[in-house]
Amino acid sequence: MADYPSLKSYQGALAVAPAGAILAGAKNGAGLYKINPATGAQIWTLPVAGEITGIGVDADGTIYLTRTNTALSYVDRVTASGTAVWSVTVAGGQSIEVSPPVITGNSRILVTYRVGATNSGV
Repeated sequence: MADYPSLKSYQGALAVAPAGAILAGAKNGAGLYKINPATGAQIWTLPVAGEITGIGVDADGTIYLTRTNTALSYVDRVTASGTAVWSVTVAGGQSIEVSPPVITGNSRILVTYRVGATNSGV
């Protein structure tokens, strides 16, 4: 098993792609990274604004991110090669919390969110 000292610098969400690559989201707004599991080297980097709070990957390798940026929350779709496809605003307001994405067998993306102490949705 390889040691990944470089993963300590990401400190965000982690996932494993179908081919075994590691997907790491940086908490500091630096972006999403695809990392070679054998060497720890970055395969590609995708800059995204805000903190990546969750990463989901479907069977085809398509990546779905949840992230927060100031007072907005988003779900993003990214190709396996690191190209952003779309971004949807999920919620806005202070004290946003958004769950990691869950991808269902019929290609639906489920996330939950909470704005403040009382409002929530799916």
